[in-house]
Amino acid sequence: MIVAISFLAVTLFSGKFLGTEFLPQLNEGSLWITAEMPMSSSLKESLKTANLLKKDIMSFSEVTDVLAQTGRSNDGTDPNGFGFVQFAVNLKPREEWKRKITYDELINEIDQKLRSYQGITFNYSQPISDNVAEAVAGFKAENGIKIYGDNLETLDKLAHEILTKIKDVDGVKDPGIIKNIGQPEVSVVLDRDKMAAYGVMPADAQAVLEMAFGGKTASEMFDGERKFPIRLRYSQEYRNNENDIASLMVPTQDGAKIPLKEISTIVKDNGAAFIYRDNIKRYIGVKFSIRDRDLGSTIADAQKKWLPLNFRTDIL
Repeated sequence: MIVAISFLAVTLFSGKFLGTEFLPQLNEGSLWITAEMPMSSSLKESLKTANLLKKDIMSFSEVTDVLAQTGRSNDGTDPNGFGFVQFAVNLKPREEWKRKITYDELINEIDQKLRSYQGITFNYSQPISDNVAEAVAGFKAENGIKIYGDNLETLDKLAHEILTKIKDVDGVKDPGIIKNIGQPEVSVVLDRDKMAAYGVMPADAQAVLEMAFGGKTASEMFDGERKFPIRLRYSQEYRNNENDIASLMVPTQDGAKIPLKEISTIVKDNGAAFIYRDNIKRYIGVKFSIRDRDLGSTIADAQKKWLPLNFRTDIL
């Protein structure tokens, strides 16, 4: 009895040195890899890069096949651009692996190979785990920090501060930011005083911009029971860059025409590609995964890093 009680006491005492987890890690027999390319990536370039990534993932003997999906999901619930690619990676049964490596070691090897592609942020999870995490946090990540606020520039600055603080915490892997800002755009700011001096109406200037780039409906064509809008739009060679925008001719009230550059300021800028909200409040997310360490102690160390920044955060 003394020996048994001693063993029980030692076992209970050693429990304080064990790590903690929110949910047990399941082995689903597959991987779910998310690759986030620059927001300005075109569909053609995203597909090209996705094929290269797919080949690199398939080069591992533990992988049986890979399915890639570019852009938003089929049901349209995810507002993702062309730079967002997801990979469903099927793995061989664990007993058929020829190499004596663990699941986390395989992820680290895949990540090390994919990191050779500059400008791409990766996230590693499993299909069911990824869906659960997205339902809880609102974005695709195993763990996420949400920062709430109204100004997108301030949110972006604070997110980079947190990322700098936590990226070197032991156990933190695949850190990144769920960006709001990053969509290249050309901004045309109309000068009201100059417009008044030239006799230009704001609606006329905006109509010229709309017709030149987005197109404007001039009429409709009927084909049996079907109806199609007929839109007027400038040819591609007249709307390639900001110099073409500056050369657009805007009508004045006296019948003359002046270049758009005379009544506006035209600049290149990075605008908002996505604005994420939670209960109507804007937020930005800092995502990260945890490997080679337990969840509880990793989060505790990470909180010590970001809480001194003295602004409200929610950890999910």
